[in-house]
Amino acid sequence: MTDWWQQLEGQGRAGGWLGLLASLTMIGGALAIGIYPMYVEWGRWESAGFQFIAGLLFVMGLPALFYSARLLTAPVYPSASSVFPSLSTEELTAVIHDRTDDICVCTRCRIVVPALYSTGSCPVCSSSIDYQDVRDDEDVKLVLAAL
Repeated sequence: MTDWWQQLEGQGRAGGWLGLLASLTMIGGALAIGIYPMYVEWGRWESAGFQFIAGLLFVMGLPALFYSARLLTAPVYPSASSVFPSLSTEELTAVIHDRTDDICVCTRCRIVVPALYSTGSCPVCSSSIDYQDVRDDEDVKLVLAAL
């Protein structure tokens, strides 16, 4: 069951809608199964079996409802690769030479991050080896040599 929830979580809001549908189906089924024996004249054991199944469906459906609601209302953050687009070598060289503030450059992903927002590793590939601080002309030479 955990793998199913991880797949839903990976789908984001679409997974939230699918989980909501599944949870409402379980809760609706629990109510339908719980009410059905009232209209049929059965023995005590059959009625208790239906009540047990209805209870299980309700117990599984209620947490699923809350988890699906969490998936639907969770904020969606953009990926790091869309925030920091990859640059060509010429564009990267121009940005490095025209910088006004300190920047950080990942030579693997070819992205530029303002040093103010840097965490010490590339936000796209998480490499700290290919991630260089560019503060002066010596750093510029080092980064250009690494390209």
